[in-house]
Amino acid sequence: MSFSPKMSLVKATPRCQRIGCGRLFIYNVDPAIAYRQREQTMKDIDEYEAFLTSKLDAWSPEQRVAFAAAMVDRWLHTYEKFSADEQWGDAVNLRRILDAVWGHVLERPLSPADCARYAAQIQESTPHLDDFDANEAMATCIILSEALDACGSSESATAAVRAALSGFEAAVPDWAFDPEAQPRMWRKIAARNELNKQLKLVERIGAMPSFDVASISALRKSLSTAELIGKASAPSKKSSAPTGLTNQAAFEQYRNMMTSQLKENPWEPPDGLAFRLAMKFTTPWMARYSRRQKTISGSYGRLADVFAQQALVARNIARDAADNRVPLWDSDTRQYVELIYQNPGNARRQIYGPAPWLRSITSLAMGRGQTPRPIRPGSLR
Repeated sequence: MSFSPKMSLVKATPRCQRIGCGRLFIYNVDPAIAYRQREQTMKDIDEYEAFLTSKLDAWSPEQRVAFAAAMVDRWLHTYEKFSADEQWGDAVNLRRILDAVWGHVLERPLSPADCARYAAQIQESTPHLDDFDANEAMATCIILSEALDACGSSESATAAVRAALSGFEAAVPDWAFDPEAQPRMWRKIAARNELNKQLKLVERIGAMPSFDVASISALRKSLSTAELIGKASAPSKKSSAPTGLTNQAAFEQYRNMMTSQLKENPWEPPDGLAFRLAMKFTTPWMARYSRRQKTISGSYGRLADVFAQQALVARNIARDAADNRVPLWDSDTRQYVELIYQNPGNARRQIYGPAPWLRSITSLAMGRGQTPRPIRPGSLR
């Protein structure tokens, strides 16, 4: 088969680059066109998650945090409207936390104590669906929590992907409550619009290998334009969905987070870092229990079965009280756990950190004088 000079493999457009090769001409499609084609061929949320994970794995930590922070900027207006209408919450403080996340991108890193304090403030400002019809505002708080998790974390890619997926919970009101209906919801206009806007954001962040004040300012301004701003579909007049996550939906959400985490390469702390070995072996373990604690507490979405949640917490507390074993941790590991979670030895029965059990065993060890250096509550703030 021969090609005439007038033939081409792809029709030329103003956004295509013409590459000559003898009598054969190939057109290199502009990345923006490629992303639009990608949006049209995405079959479901799982395919998008796989695509996004592969993209973010190749990015720098700064790009990942910037992507997650940009997701918050796209949706924060919904929380601000909710807060103004209901006279509840603290939109000003949430924006202040978001600014701190952007500061982390600009090499003003957040300390573990900063992250812990901000996480508590976000949880206090998160509306519950029992009290408010505020799905987008709740999802925005979850996205901000994920952006905060991405700061300085070895799992920044996973946290940024979760921030993106939470955007669909904001765009489609029933998304989190009915996982079996997600294939149908994926075809909704609101879901497709959210996907298209996220792909545009991926394209922009991917084209920014470094960040400065000017580039971040320009990016943040663009996030409030019609091209990128988050927009939810109108809720159904009468929804049969439960007023919270079902137990099965919560389990599937937790399993998906753990699956993403286990697919990542193990984190290697830098040589010479204090508590290096303790960080290497305990960080993945504590991250897993942290996800479980947030699932149980409702940070990732309020649980519909309140009585089951209360029974589960009561059972965990009872098990804590009955278990007097102390883990065979060395002094570095125990001190590292205390530094991260700031465990006072006088509150064994609180749900704290990654799980009640962790607080119980560390405070028990402290009570027996087996801790190298007691940490006073608030001493690291």
